[in-house]
Amino acid sequence: MPTLKQLENELRNLKRQLLNAENNNRNNRNNTNMNYSKNKNVAVWMNREMSPGNKTNIKPSNRAYLKTNVSKNGKILHVYDREGLKNYLAFANQHGSNAVRPSPMTRRPFKLSNVMTYPPKMKGRRGKKRKTANKSNTPRKKVKR
Repeated sequence: MPTLKQLENELRNLKRQLLNAENNNRNNRNNTNMNYSKNKNVAVWMNREMSPGNKTNIKPSNRAYLKTNVSKNGKILHVYDREGLKNYLAFANQHGSNAVRPSPMTRRPFKLSNVMTYPPKMKGRRGKKRKTANKSNTPRKKVKR
């Protein structure tokens, strides 16, 4: 028959294993949400031939979007293959950097300068800057007495 000391050690080990399992499950859930959120708003992936494809048809280094096709709330709905966009733009009437052609999806005119890398790089701070109450130049609320 096991002693009280052995039973306490076994119980402690079982608790530790349970905590590790819960922690691993929580970490896996957070990682999957973060990876998914980057591409959930993309409606159409256009491959090199300017036909609809999958995300896996476009190399990550060749993914691009058009600055003229971004929606009003800032979501990128169409992602293209950069080489496909250059070939598409090569058939424009003008030459070089002045070449303008309607986009394949929205028909808004775009130039080579409107082609941006996807996913876009974040600039500056994320979120609003908080005001601190300890600064001398922040307005104080007047207290009614």
